[in-house]
Amino acid sequence: MRELQGPPSRLMRAARRIPLPWLLIGSSAAAGFAVAGGLQLLDQSAVRLVSQLREPLQASLSSSLGHAVEFGPYRGLRPWGFAVGPSEARSTAQDPSSLQLDELQVRFNPMASLRQWRPVVELHLQGLEARLHRQDDGRFWRFGTPSASAEPLPDMDLRFVFPSPARVELVTTGERLLLDSRGSVQLRQARFAGVGRLRWADRKGGVQVDVDGRWAQPELALTTRLDDLDLSRLVPLIPLPQGLAVSGTARGDLGVQWRAGELKCHGALRLNQLELRGGPLPQSLQSSEVGFDCLQDRLVVRPSAFRSGSWRARTAGVVRLNRSLDLRVDLSADGTKDRLTLALDGPWSNPRWLVDGRLSVPQWPEPLQLKGAFRTPWLDPERRFIQVTDARLEAPGLRVQLAGRLGRNSDLRSRELSLSAPLWQSQPALKRILGEAAPLTGQLRLTGPFIAPDLTLELQQGRNLLLQDWRLRAGWSLSEGRLALDRFESPLLQASAELPLNWREGAVQLGDLQAEFALQPFPLARLSSLMGMPVTGHLSASGR
Repeated sequence: MRELQGPPSRLMRAARRIPLPWLLIGSSAAAGFAVAGGLQLLDQSAVRLVSQLREPLQASLSSSLGHAVEFGPYRGLRPWGFAVGPSEARSTAQDPSSLQLDELQVRFNPMASLRQWRPVVELHLQGLEARLHRQDDGRFWRFGTPSASAEPLPDMDLRFVFPSPARVELVTTGERLLLDSRGSVQLRQARFAGVGRLRWADRKGGVQVDVDGRWAQPELALTTRLDDLDLSRLVPLIPLPQGLAVSGTARGDLGVQWRAGELKCHGALRLNQLELRGGPLPQSLQSSEVGFDCLQDRLVVRPSAFRSGSWRARTAGVVRLNRSLDLRVDLSADGTKDRLTLALDGPWSNPRWLVDGRLSVPQWPEPLQLKGAFRTPWLDPERRFIQVTDARLEAPGLRVQLAGRLGRNSDLRSRELSLSAPLWQSQPALKRILGEAAPLTGQLRLTGPFIAPDLTLELQQGRNLLLQDWRLRAGWSLSEGRLALDRFESPLLQASAELPLNWREGAVQLGDLQAEFALQPFPLARLSSLMGMPVTGHLSASGR
């Protein structure tokens, strides 16, 4: 002991006399104790951190997701981080969809943090499972509204990755999908980026999506890759009219970019053996191939042929995104002379629709000639309506010309309404009542919301075999469920009537008729030609 207390040189000589194995064991034990102590301190610090952050993070995520979020218990340290156990975003009374997570690992990435000179935190979502219920409005998830905060977001890069594919179940349809995804969110810069591949668990085909954008100054770049995707598998994911079925395959790469209010695209998309059936379609709509090519702001619709029942259609055109449209559809029916051309052109914000053609109508002696020009401003939600510049309907004995607008506050009026003898030439009873000498003229007006309009009709005839000159005003209100003859006036007859009338479940529902009339002394001789026998005398009556 006295030697060990001597000068340093003596200590070194004494250390040299300790066997090397014992020296290594002692050093390792000391280092082990130091590491264990350090890990224990880190573990205790992580426990305190998770405990402090649990409540505010759960509240913040619950507010944003619209579902109550609960993190699982602390599971210990992981390389450069820690883990928590099974976590979930619970279903709600308004939204039965939910998320479950086997384990969440939070890791600090030191190398990436040094390269970017900001903290980079990685979230590893292990065993993510989503049970999604499609709701009446087509959505699978109802998000909440995050509470506003005056505090700036931290200058942090928050990354996420799925170590194994997330399992997605569409409960309402039974579809099961797998999702591989990774991405990042730069909070202070308000940027996000990610890549994901969605594929079906029981069948080939999938969708890969790359996304990059900003939310403070709206900006988005989206690239979609489709590889012989069965379109019928997309039906549960897209809000389509009820009962509409889609089949066919899709292939191609199509990218879309939205920046500074401008839309651009690139790539191509092909739909093969496309078929739509059911729903609002009376007959299936089919096409062997539909193609789109896009470069910058120019989207080209390749010439494509469609068929529905006896009808054929050919489409082609060009869309200049954010600028203008130039599309054309030519329709024809097998075995008839029916033809209809629909053209769409003009500026992007207020395109013009042109309709021209002829159509056969059952029980109508000649085809109807159609001609119309319409405009549809659609970018402003307050001005989404159809502006009818000019619409004409002509046939032997019929001329109708309309102008106005259709929308939430419709006001569509006839500039011309004329009916003459050729229209009722094949109806002997109408021919004897209305005659052939004087046409019927008047006005038609549609007002109110387009889905529940009010219709007003005014008609008059200058010379009639039975009632001399007469005029009437009638109306039908879908919202009120009422058909009314406001007045019928002639030198011999005055009348008014009201009839409750509704359209429910595809059938007309009628109520009790309320009417009143007054017939002046009417010469019955005027009925001789109508009844096919001579009649004399006069008739007068009134009542309710």
